[in-house]
Amino acid sequence: MPPGEDAPLQSAETFELLYRSEYARLVRLAFVLTGSVGAAEEEVQEAFAVAHRRWRTLQRYERPDLWMRRVVINRSLSRRRKQQSAARLASRLAAEPVPVDEPVLREPDRALWAAVRSLPRRQQEVLVLVVLDQRSFSEAAEVLDCAETTARTHYRRARLALAAALDPTEVVR
Repeated sequence: MPPGEDAPLQSAETFELLYRSEYARLVRLAFVLTGSVGAAEEEVQEAFAVAHRRWRTLQRYERPDLWMRRVVINRSLSRRRKQQSAARLASRLAAEPVPVDEPVLREPDRALWAAVRSLPRRQQEVLVLVVLDQRSFSEAAEVLDCAETTARTHYRRARLALAAALDPTEVVR
């Protein structure tokens, strides 16, 4: 086999490895941001479709998994903004609110994820990357294209806001 002829096979294998290692984590990340398992799966699938189309470029990245997280975060937040706009419009047009597709969660979980979704965007992103996705602050900063100290600041503010929202009598500094 001439040199380089097996490159497409290696490329396909590395893409499949990325998919297998990151899919579930990315769905969890998207779920926290969208509040819907179906929407989360759809956004992750779309992100992988984009990655597949751009794989020749992406496979040269040192950390394509971090690029995937950025795409999933952007897509999930964009979806949520569209849903919020649609919900506002629907509430103006109808007397009853539009039902939201939510997986079955315990009440404390619902309160937690609702509180997370009420945080400013950057705080949500850092919190989800560090806590749920178990990324380091430096990895979160790389995904979000900010300084590590900025990521740490957003994380601290998110924790304080969540503590206040979930148990106002016990705010931990």
